Amino acid sequence: MADLPSERVTPDNPLFSYVGVDCFGPFVVKRRRSQLKRYGCLFTCLTMRTIHIEKLDSLEADSFINAFVRFCAWRGVPEKVRLDNDTNFVGGEK
Repeated sequence: MADLPSERVTPDNPLFSYVGVDCFGPFVVKRRRSQLKRYGCLFTCLTMRTIHIEKLDSLEADSFINAFVRFCAWRGVPEKVRLDNDTNFVGGEK
């Protein structure tokens, strides 16, 4: 087994200094007579394994950017963010 990354074993940093991000869903919610798909965005502190969940209206880049801004306003700007190369993350990077 390979060694863990340094951000996983450095307990001196504040919570959410190093973050892993992933999206999950869809969840079908009812709004009046229509049904809408909603998604979740999971932010995980890589050091302490604490989680923060934000709601996404869609899997588009704009929705992810809004969720990331809300996360940063609540928890502070992370030093490093680890995520997979999903299309909404690639669009959010641009």
